[in-house]
Amino acid sequence: MKIEYKVSEKSVNVRLIGELDTPATEEIQNEVEKILKHADKEITIDCSRLEYIASSGLRQLITIYKNCKNEGGHMTLTNVTSDVMEVLDDTTFSRVFDIV
Repeated sequence: MKIEYKVSEKSVNVRLIGELDTPATEEIQNEVEKILKHADKEITIDCSRLEYIASSGLRQLITIYKNCKNEGGHMTLTNVTSDVMEVLDDTTFSRVFDIV
């Protein structure tokens, strides 16, 4: 799993690459914490290269979402693949997250 992000004055653009499973969430924990420092901004998470997401990965997204909501920011998922969308639909998180 790889996470890339770029911070600007008003936004944070994140790209998730690979599989967001339990071992990966432990690997990227430091990066997620850095992103959470910008929870007051517009955070866009590009999922075009996210191949798989497990429940532990969903917890990471929920953490980012809740922090944004609490800090006055906003989180959007973009380019969600059909496999990842199926997981979001099955867990009903597709109704919670802003997906474009």
